[in-house]
Amino acid sequence: MEFLAGPVESARGSAASLGLTNVVFDHADVRDVDLGDGSIFYLYFPFRGDVASTVAATLGALAREKDVVVYFSGPERDFAEYFRREVAGGALREVERRGEFGEVSVLASERR
Repeated sequence: MEFLAGPVESARGSAASLGLTNVVFDHADVRDVDLGDGSIFYLYFPFRGDVASTVAATLGALAREKDVVVYFSGPERDFAEYFRREVAGGALREVERRGEFGEVSVLASERR
């Protein structure tokens, strides 16, 4: 899911050229989408503040219902802090940090 139409069209074109049929790229505001069908989420600091807080809480609630994995990269303040709250609240657990500088956090459902 992407808020900007251009990257969505580019991703769809790339998937088609690779023959990938089991992927979906949506153009939407993440707050308006039902994330319940997803199980793997990659977030690269595309939003902050209230949006980040809403998304983290939504994924935390989903993680309490089923197994999910969340990959995210972004600054601690006004973005990652909301996902860390879901870890502190027991919905998610940090599995590892990846990247040369540990800039990508991998979280999974605590129930996993």
